[in-house]
Amino acid sequence: MHYITNPNHTSNLYLLIKTTMAGKITNILNLEIPAGKAQPAPPLGPMLGANGVNIGQFIKEFNEKTMDLMKEFGGADVKVKCTLTIYSDRSFDLKIGSPVTSNLILWKLGLKAGSGEPNKTKI
Repeated sequence: MHYITNPNHTSNLYLLIKTTMAGKITNILNLEIPAGKAQPAPPLGPMLGANGVNIGQFIKEFNEKTMDLMKEFGGADVKVKCTLTIYSDRSFDLKIGSPVTSNLILWKLGLKAGSGEPNKTKI
């Protein structure tokens, strides 16, 4: 890690720039994608492409890492939080987080979606 001073700031604050073997971080995306079911279709594919990520490589890696979660939930569309760190050389790091709580509740109740009419139809 390198610390550099910010020339546009008058205080003693420092700007932290993280560098790795892959280069400088260009973007960090926080995503929610169904476990084991990532596809290059919109909105995921265009967003990855716009950020310079190899879409096929990302989808393969994500689906491999989340296949066990998908099997655990019986193939249900349970979204998983993940953090995608994109580097200047177009490489990336993928960190898989926990399933989204609202999807877990719907899965446990055996429902595909929540109430379409809040305050009228209760689940």
